[in-house]
Amino acid sequence: MSAEHAGGFTGRIGRTLAESEPSWPPPAHPGEHAPNVLVVLLDDLGFSHLGCYGSDLPTPNIDRLADRGLRYSNFHVTALCSPTRAALLTGRNHHTVGMRAISNFSTGFPHMRGRISDEAATMAEVLRGAGYATLMVGKWHLGDAPEFRPTEHGFDEYFGLPYSNDMWPLHPDLVRLPKDAAERKRRWLRRRRSRRPAPSAPWRASPRPGPGSKTSHRA
Repeated sequence: MSAEHAGGFTGRIGRTLAESEPSWPPPAHPGEHAPNVLVVLLDDLGFSHLGCYGSDLPTPNIDRLADRGLRYSNFHVTALCSPTRAALLTGRNHHTVGMRAISNFSTGFPHMRGRISDEAATMAEVLRGAGYATLMVGKWHLGDAPEFRPTEHGFDEYFGLPYSNDMWPLHPDLVRLPKDAAERKRRWLRRRRSRRPAPSAPWRASPRPGPGSKTSHRA
């Protein structure tokens, strides 16, 4: 049997097993020169917090990124965390993916299900389908039930808060999250480099402190 008759099968099917040859489709791979993709979303942030927009607060690392990239001064936002995340991850209007407000409730209508719609593909799902390894660290707040968490939306691994960051005091076991998250990211990157050629410029992530953390940080 040829490939044309079996949906891409490239082996051989004979009259017996001994006369047959199995085959498997090659795993997806983005290519040896595919870029790393890093998306950073900062909560509870405004123009007045960033030096590149005129703030007197020191944000040297973000300022360097801004100097080498694009800065926008005219854009539209949802002004809430869950809709912002849903729109960023799916590339679609937040109402169309079931997240018109924060994910703590459902109205019973398609525009507000309290989770990302099953019909909406996320950035992570698209990248993983192309052969990328995917990781999310930090706040999720797009549905805290196990079936709605990041690993159900294209992320291979996840470490962080499934709720809002203002729920932190209710979870004393997570007060080490910033420091632990940074170490998780480093271990994840080391595992990725052991499986694929090392990236030319490996990421080095710094922890972002939250309530209960004494780690100093400059953005």
